[in-house]
Amino acid sequence: MPEQRHPLEVWFDRFATHARWHLGRTMIPCPIDLRLDEAFSTDYGPSGGEQELRRLIASWEGLPEEAILPTIGGTGANAVAMFALAGPEKTFMVPEPAYYQWPGLARRLASPRQAWSPWSPDAPGGKHGPRAWFAVSPDNPTGRGVPFDTVATWLHPGDVMVVDEIYRGVRNDGLEPVARRGPQWVGIGAVSKRLGLPGLRIGWIAATDNGLRESLHDAQEHLAHSLPGGVVRCLVTHWDKLMAWETRSRALAEELVDTLATRIPRFADSGFAIDLPEAGLSTLIRGKGLTQDVAIAESLASQGIFVVPGTCVGHPGTLRLSLGLGRPEEAGEALDKLVEALVADRPVIS
Repeated sequence: MPEQRHPLEVWFDRFATHARWHLGRTMIPCPIDLRLDEAFSTDYGPSGGEQELRRLIASWEGLPEEAILPTIGGTGANAVAMFALAGPEKTFMVPEPAYYQWPGLARRLASPRQAWSPWSPDAPGGKHGPRAWFAVSPDNPTGRGVPFDTVATWLHPGDVMVVDEIYRGVRNDGLEPVARRGPQWVGIGAVSKRLGLPGLRIGWIAATDNGLRESLHDAQEHLAHSLPGGVVRCLVTHWDKLMAWETRSRALAEELVDTLATRIPRFADSGFAIDLPEAGLSTLIRGKGLTQDVAIAESLASQGIFVVPGTCVGHPGTLRLSLGLGRPEEAGEALDKLVEALVADRPVIS
């Protein structure tokens, strides 16, 4: 069965490499010093800090400690979940389009008696249970989010719904962790995305069903996918500093609003607005004149300015910008070019 590539991946392939001003890449300095001597260890034994890390993440999420399984990033969490849920007579239900990981793993893990099937928000389809569904949170700016009340109507007894919610908080709409919805729901989270700190590669799986948690833990053991002990100890030691950093995403978005407001006269009166997220790596510029977001982003790309059109990430009529844009002098020059292009294209976008 052919796989439909995610529009965001296609967009990056087309334009990111040749951009002179890249407003889609986030580079935010980490508030803690991950020293090599703290993270390096030759010990194969227990990390000595994973239980405490589990407790800290559970408290952050408002879930029982036993519900949390720390992983190597959100990508690692998704891989562990797929391996845990593979089995005879079970169907993987994968959204289309999706990032390469889900359909790629589903196709490779499916046995002759186990199928995988793409679904879309308008036509979930698929065989009746047991099914392992994979979906993205409606807060995820890089996927096709479906309201949870709609998703719940698709579930039958024996089904499991795995939700990639690593971007929860980006839209500042108060969504709670999906694992709180009941034993059929599994959440995927990541410290790096929530805090706007790419590269930490610390994620987790949240599940409240005992049998499912055992399967997830077994899959992680078989994949040798546990976190390095030194990294765990370092994170536990500096957890308070990381939590203080959680407000940084919103502060960066507010700085971006101020920066653009000084460059575009009467910024708000012109119909522009910027989402102020609770967490995450990116924000969205909205405006009545941005209905042709793909054409505008293509025009910007022709001038060496890389932004992501909202259409590629499930939010048409917006442009997505990263919140941390590297060195201030480079970010300032890039934003000047963005403003020049928006003002020049005003007849197109108004």
